[in-house]
Amino acid sequence: MKMPIDPWLAEIAQRLMQDRVLVVTAPPGSGKTTRIPPYLLQHAGVGDGAIAMLQPRRIAARATAQFMAQQLGETVGKTIGMQVRFERKSSTATRIMVMTEGILIRRLAHDPFLEGIDLLMLDEFHERSLDSDIALAAAKELLNMRPEFKLLVMSATLDQQSLTSFLGCSAIQCTHAPYPLAIEYRSTHARDAIEDLVAREVLQLPRDRRGVLVFLSGISEIRRCAQKLRTLDIPWEVHTLYGAQANREQDRALAPATTPRLVLATNIAETSLTIPGIDTVIDCGFAKIAFFDQTRGHDALKRQRISLASADQRAGRAARTKPGLAIRLWSENRQATLKPHDLPEIKRLDLTPMILTLVSFHGSDLASFPFFERPDPRHLDAGIKLLHALDALDDSGRLTPLGRKIASFPLHPRLGAMTHAGASAGHAELAAACAAIISESYDQQFTLREAIDRILNGTAPSNQVRAFQQIRKAINIEKTQNENISLGELLLTAFPDRLCRIQNHIATCVLGYQVETSGQTVDSEYAIAVDLKQHQKRYSARAWEPVTLEECQRVGAFTRRESAAFDAQNLRISGVRELLWMGYCLKRVDGIEIDNATIDACLHEQISAHWERIFDPNEHARQLMARIDLAGNLRPDLNWPNLNSRLLQTIMVNRVSGIRDLGTLNSFDWSEALGAQLDWAQRDWLNQQLPQAIVVPSGHAIPIDYAASAENHGTPVLAVKLQEMFGCQSTPCIAEGRLPLLLHLLAPNGRPVQVTSDLVSFWNHTYFEVRKELKQRYPKHPWPENPLTAVPTRKTNRRRPN
Repeated sequence: MKMPIDPWLAEIAQRLMQDRVLVVTAPPGSGKTTRIPPYLLQHAGVGDGAIAMLQPRRIAARATAQFMAQQLGETVGKTIGMQVRFERKSSTATRIMVMTEGILIRRLAHDPFLEGIDLLMLDEFHERSLDSDIALAAAKELLNMRPEFKLLVMSATLDQQSLTSFLGCSAIQCTHAPYPLAIEYRSTHARDAIEDLVAREVLQLPRDRRGVLVFLSGISEIRRCAQKLRTLDIPWEVHTLYGAQANREQDRALAPATTPRLVLATNIAETSLTIPGIDTVIDCGFAKIAFFDQTRGHDALKRQRISLASADQRAGRAARTKPGLAIRLWSENRQATLKPHDLPEIKRLDLTPMILTLVSFHGSDLASFPFFERPDPRHLDAGIKLLHALDALDDSGRLTPLGRKIASFPLHPRLGAMTHAGASAGHAELAAACAAIISESYDQQFTLREAIDRILNGTAPSNQVRAFQQIRKAINIEKTQNENISLGELLLTAFPDRLCRIQNHIATCVLGYQVETSGQTVDSEYAIAVDLKQHQKRYSARAWEPVTLEECQRVGAFTRRESAAFDAQNLRISGVRELLWMGYCLKRVDGIEIDNATIDACLHEQISAHWERIFDPNEHARQLMARIDLAGNLRPDLNWPNLNSRLLQTIMVNRVSGIRDLGTLNSFDWSEALGAQLDWAQRDWLNQQLPQAIVVPSGHAIPIDYAASAENHGTPVLAVKLQEMFGCQSTPCIAEGRLPLLLHLLAPNGRPVQVTSDLVSFWNHTYFEVRKELKQRYPKHPWPENPLTAVPTRKTNRRRPN
């Protein structure tokens, strides 16, 4: 059977022979996936080497290998081989190996030069899976190291310019006249049940349609639609197709059909797969896409609108072999709002497995790896942090012996660490069963322990049993211990960041977020949230495994910390002992004895934090501080202390070492503490030149207000009764006579009648107006006509001696 790609095969082989690297784009249904590899085996100078063809999904790899083998009249495992996770069919005769991208990435860890592979083909590169991005970059490096190595990148829809620029190569765009495709739009509402929408469209289809492909966002939608459609009077046999499905059920959906059929599928049917006889597509317009949640440290599925590229791929499934019809369950207005492409996985997924693989074959310098598109640095940091927590990387970022071992496992590093721990303790089967359940998913009607028991007694589904057997074989670890190990301990080695503390039916994860228990009763204060799910902004766990603190301690990630804790409401410090897991406090004991150094460190911190509440000097201390500040301006050569808040806090901490009640600091003797900061020369100058009080003409010592100098341009204030200054010929000065005081001359009621730093001018001019005004108001007080010759006094006329 001729295929649209056939006229281009010779040019593809010639260009690949000439340049060693090539990009090919061809529309869906052109036959590029199954026609190009056999042709290149004969015409592209592969020699004795093999062709490795990468597919993004297991189901596509299996179907592609099977179709090419059938075209050669063979079974898979001869010329055409196949390898996916936990399944391999090949022989010494195999020349074309179809594999999922992850298989090649894991091979790079122990075979960075890909010995024996002379041509690497990346199919459906437009899907931009994480592994395909890494394979592309690794292949680019190999082109410079192996002269015989060749690279072919293929896709149906692709940004050729960026890819050819990255590889420094040319591209071939294969075109052919497609079959006519009619596209219809439907207006729907968010409240409409998807099974009702699909049933309505199916019932309206002409009954002569041979094959209907319905795209849905997930397994739950597929099951609801299948249940609904099987109750209807329709001519199509209903099949389902999704990634976690058993192989035999997938094969049934993909096999040529003799009767009309309807296939309910997730987005795995968008590319690579050809479902024979499909002439109608019904598209719900949604897909579940995984995104890395940086805060919680794992990928979470989100149901979201598909892109324009995905919509075109889905619609194209209806017109691969004949004219087709695509029905989109959204409006044309909605179509105009779809984004052009999906975000590539390297921008949105957990990078932990990728980092482990890169370090294994490239080294710890990830900055030098030639990424096609660089990942988010925050996601890289999160992956590196997890690998350190799993003890897969050492402090310099290189692989530890454990990291080297789990890099070879066909598992996420979390599960690799768990299986290694279980096997080392003599419980390989328990660890392998647990890893198989978590990696393959399991029926929600069973608990995790029940699902594990079903694997161990052989009653689990075939995909789980097969995964268990392959993991058990891959572990291949000699027992180094012979001890009991609980399921909780095993899970802790894989999910140290999923440990939760449960109080009042509320589970708090060690990363700080809350997890709903989904109505389950967890009879333990501590448990691991194994099967974590996200719904909008809420997290819940379907599977919980209780664990004790003793089990946590055996895993070895505990940190014990004794510190000082502060009660902000009561301003008290007490000793506390905390049991920390990844920085989160699992258990706390208050009131323990701690050393003075720990108390003082907390004291300094809390004095600083609550300084405004604590710092309350009395008047004498306030004046002393102001005197010291003024002295620093007048005589800087004497090196006065700079009384900023930092120094004041240090002074307080040093003099109250070991105190636990900060409330008592309100009575702290600041005058004595500040005086202790001065040497003899400073104290002498301060007492002589900036005295606390000055004797006025009346003979009384009046305090000087140095604190008021901040509001008076640095000039201290002398508040004195006007009558006590009679006879004073000049303004009183301090600081070696350099600084006149600011006089507040007070009336008998204690209020200033004049503020001046020029007393002589006041006597000669202003005094007489003041005398005229106040003499009648205060007749008992002396108001002489000549204040310069009058006797100074603080008494009234009646109390003055004659």
